[in-house]
Amino acid sequence: TGSGDTYKAELIRKDPENALALLKVAAELPFAITFPEEKNYDLGKSIFTIGTPRSIELGQTLSQGIISGERKVGEGKLIQTDASINSGNSGGPIVNPDGTLVGIINSKLVGMGIEGIAFGIPAHKVKEYLKLEWK
Repeated sequence: TGSGDTYKAELIRKDPENALALLKVAAELPFAITFPEEKNYDLGKSIFTIGTPRSIELGQTLSQGIISGERKVGEGKLIQTDASINSGNSGGPIVNPDGTLVGIINSKLVGMGIEGIAFGIPAHKVKEYLKLEWK
């Protein structure tokens, strides 16, 4: 929450193939994230990522970028972005300028001569990957 508070969480469901998990926290928090029913992003549009690169002291780090592509991986697709993604950012949100969730940070390419290529799971696919049904 940014306040430094910690909460116990219960694992509800997981998808190891996509590195996703649904956790239940017994707390009243001042915000909620809504998962879209369908694709809610376009190539070339601005996005922001929030994460905790390497150390808890760097928690809630905000990076800006664009959606630079969609890449087919296995049976699914990932959002490609040039936002600065670092170790520890995985699982953080990708949001549009209005704060609407468009994806979840998943990975980045690392290697000699590779910079600024990161990926996220489209938010509208999370329910499918975790085999969830809700309205």
